[in-house]
Amino acid sequence: MDFSSIGNKLKTTKSAMHLVSPDGLELYMTEEDGKLKLTTEENDRPCRFFMVSTDSKQYRTRKAQLFNKLQKGKKLKFTEAEADQYETVASGIVGWENIPFDLGDGVVDLPYSDENVIVFLKGYPPSFDQADRYMADRSNFFSSPASD
Repeated sequence: MDFSSIGNKLKTTKSAMHLVSPDGLELYMTEEDGKLKLTTEENDRPCRFFMVSTDSKQYRTRKAQLFNKLQKGKKLKFTEAEADQYETVASGIVGWENIPFDLGDGVVDLPYSDENVIVFLKGYPPSFDQADRYMADRSNFFSSPASD
C-alpha cells in the first residue's frame, strides 16, 4: 500500500454508520402491532446511513459550490447558510436503511432520496451532527489498519 492508494480509498469507499439516540444508544427499527417504530433493543434492522468521506467527489463538489457562492460576495441570510450546511452533509449520505419516520400520514420506512435526506436531517437533528462527524473521521472508511 502507498499514499496514493490510501487517498483513492478515501475518495471512493462507502461506510455504514449506525444511527444513535441522543444518549448514544444504537437505534433499530422494529414493528409492533403492524406499526413501525424505533427501539434500542438489538435486532437485524439497524438504522443506518451509507456514507462517503469528506474526500469523496460528491462532497468536495458540494463544498466547492458553497465556496463559489461565498466568493461572489453575496450576503447570506442565516436560513440560507443553514440550508447550505444541511445540503453539504446530505451530499455525503449516499443511501440508508431502516429509517422509520412520520411524514404526516403515519410512520413509514422512509425511502432514500435527496429530498428525504434533508427532511430527515432536519426532523432528527442529532443525525446531522452524527453524520457530519462520521464523514470527517477518515478512520471510518478503513475496515482494517493501513498496512500491506
